[in-house]
Amino acid sequence: MKSQILSQWSAPRPKIEVLSKALAEFRQQLERDAGAPVCDITANAALILDDLCTFLDFGPRLRAQVLGSETDAAVEVFLDSRVEMLQ
Repeated sequence: MKSQILSQWSAPRPKIEVLSKALAEFRQQLERDAGAPVCDITANAALILDDLCTFLDFGPRLRAQVLGSETDAAVEVFLDSRVEMLQ
Protein backbone atom coordinates (compact mmCIF):
# COMPACT_ATOMS: atom_id res chain seq x y z
CA MET A 1 0.00 0.00 0.00
CA LYS A 2 1.58 3.21 -1.17
CA SER A 3 0.22 6.75 -1.19
CA GLN A 4 -0.30 8.62 -4.41
CA ILE A 5 -0.69 11.79 -2.32
CA LEU A 6 3.06 12.25 -1.86
CA SER A 7 3.52 12.95 -5.55
CA GLN A 8 1.74 16.23 -4.77
CA TRP A 9 4.19 17.16 -1.98
CA SER A 10 5.87 19.89 -4.03
CA ALA A 11 2.56 21.30 -5.28
CA PRO A 12 1.73 24.88 -4.27
CA ARG A 13 -0.65 23.73 -1.50
CA PRO A 14 0.66 23.87 2.02
CA LYS A 15 2.57 20.72 2.87
CA ILE A 16 0.51 20.16 6.01
CA GLU A 17 -2.63 19.74 3.89
CA VAL A 18 -0.90 17.15 1.72
CA LEU A 19 0.34 15.31 4.82
CA SER A 20 -3.13 15.33 6.41
CA LYS A 21 -4.62 13.85 3.23
CA ALA A 22 -1.94 11.16 3.16
CA LEU A 23 -2.65 10.27 6.80
CA ALA A 24 -6.41 10.15 6.12
CA GLU A 25 -5.76 7.85 3.16
CA PHE A 26 -3.58 5.66 5.39
CA ARG A 27 -6.35 5.49 8.03
CA GLN A 28 -8.87 4.51 5.38
CA GLN A 29 -6.56 1.75 4.15
CA LEU A 30 -6.14 0.45 7.71
CA GLU A 31 -9.90 0.40 8.14
CA ARG A 32 -10.40 -1.44 4.84
CA ASP A 33 -7.75 -4.01 5.75
CA ALA A 34 -9.15 -4.54 9.25
CA GLY A 35 -12.82 -4.32 8.31
CA ALA A 36 -13.36 -2.04 11.29
CA PRO A 37 -13.01 1.63 12.22
CA VAL A 38 -9.51 2.61 13.32
CA CYS A 39 -10.73 3.19 16.88
CA ASP A 40 -11.51 -0.54 17.11
CA ILE A 41 -8.15 -1.75 15.77
CA THR A 42 -5.67 -3.11 18.28
CA ALA A 43 -2.18 -3.23 16.83
CA ASN A 44 1.49 -2.93 17.67
CA ALA A 45 2.57 0.72 17.27
CA ALA A 46 5.90 -0.29 15.71
CA LEU A 47 4.10 -2.28 13.02
CA ILE A 48 1.72 0.62 12.37
CA LEU A 49 4.71 2.95 11.93
CA ASP A 50 6.33 0.41 9.61
CA ASP A 51 3.12 0.21 7.58
CA LEU A 52 3.01 4.00 7.43
CA CYS A 53 6.59 4.09 6.14
CA THR A 54 5.64 1.57 3.45
CA PHE A 55 2.49 3.54 2.61
CA LEU A 56 4.52 6.73 2.24
CA ASP A 57 7.02 4.83 0.06
CA PHE A 58 9.93 5.53 2.39
CA GLY A 59 13.17 3.81 1.53
CA PRO A 60 15.29 1.95 4.08
CA ARG A 61 17.09 5.08 5.31
CA LEU A 62 13.92 7.05 6.06
CA ARG A 63 12.20 3.96 7.50
CA ALA A 64 15.14 3.44 9.88
CA GLN A 65 15.02 7.12 10.81
CA VAL A 66 11.30 6.94 11.65
CA LEU A 67 11.46 3.64 13.53
CA GLY A 68 14.79 4.09 15.28
CA SER A 69 17.42 1.35 15.26
CA GLU A 70 15.96 -0.81 18.06
CA THR A 71 12.42 -0.78 16.65
CA ASP A 72 13.67 -1.23 13.08
CA ALA A 73 15.53 -4.39 14.12
CA ALA A 74 12.55 -5.69 16.13
CA VAL A 75 10.15 -5.16 13.22
CA GLU A 76 12.53 -6.98 10.87
CA VAL A 77 12.72 -9.95 13.24
CA PHE A 78 8.93 -10.01 13.58
CA LEU A 79 8.33 -9.80 9.83
CA ASP A 80 10.96 -12.46 9.12
CA SER A 81 9.36 -14.80 11.66
CA ARG A 82 5.95 -14.30 10.03
CA VAL A 83 7.38 -15.19 6.63
CA GLU A 84 8.94 -18.34 8.10
CA MET A 85 5.61 -19.32 9.65
CA LEU A 86 3.83 -18.92 6.31
CA GLN A 87 6.30 -21.13 4.47
